[in-house]
Amino acid sequence: MNTAYLKAGKYVGFQASIAPGSAGSSFVCKAEFTNSNNQKVNVAFSTNKTLDIAYTSRTGFVIKEGDVYTFVLTFILPTLFDGVNLDNAQVKDGVVLINASENSALAIQVEHNISKAIDYAYQINGVSLPF
Repeated sequence: MNTAYLKAGKYVGFQASIAPGSAGSSFVCKAEFTNSNNQKVNVAFSTNKTLDIAYTSRTGFVIKEGDVYTFVLTFILPTLFDGVNLDNAQVKDGVVLINASENSALAIQVEHNISKAIDYAYQINGVSLPF
C-alpha cells in the first residue's frame, strides 16, 4: 500500500484504488484449505484487476497535523471465499490456483467478494481506534 499525505481536518470516509504493482497483481491471497476428504490443500488467489475500495465512517475521524495515521485493511477469509467451492477446483502441483487462467470462475467469485470481505481499522501514533 502507498503512503498518502492528507490535510488536517475531519473526514467521513475514503476511497482508494488498488492497481497492479510491479509483480503484475493488485491483490494476492494465500491460504490453506482442508477439503471434504480431510486433506490440506494450499490455495493461491491473485488478480491483476484494479480494485476500488471505499469506506464511510459512522462517526468520522479527525486528521491532526503532525500525527501519523495507519489505516489497516483486513480481509476476512470466510467472506472472501464465500460461495467458492474449493472441493471441485482443479489442483495443480498440490495448489489450487485461482486467477484469470486457472479456476477462472472461482476467481470471478472471489473478486466479487473482495469489497464485502474488508474490515477497516485505523491507528493514530500506534494506538488503535474504532471507526
